Amino acid sequence: MTLVLYGFPTKIQALQFEWAWQHPLKSVIVKPIAQALGAKKLTGVRGKILLMLSMLHESPWRHFPLTLQYLAPEYAVMVKAEAIRMRSVSMPAALSPVTIDL
Repeated sequence: MTLVLYGFPTKIQALQFEWAWQHPLKSVIVKPIAQALGAKKLTGVRGKILLMLSMLHESPWRHFPLTLQYLAPEYAVMVKAEAIRMRSVSMPAALSPVTIDL
């Protein structure tokens, strides 16, 4: 896991976002975004982050008070670079590494 996006008003809306993110070519809202990005840009961590940032510009998600939490600094840098390139909307962000006790 590289980041956490939270703050959805309901669990249903969070699940709808997650489903659309995982199935971009089947989602009515996300399909045009996915087609514009192209198949090559949808692969890997960078592609998924790019898709997520593009999705956050679309209704209904652009109206939600969402927060993005990075789990590693390198992903924070990647997201910020993509957001600047895309002139993305402002959203609260936090960097919180995860530690696992075994």
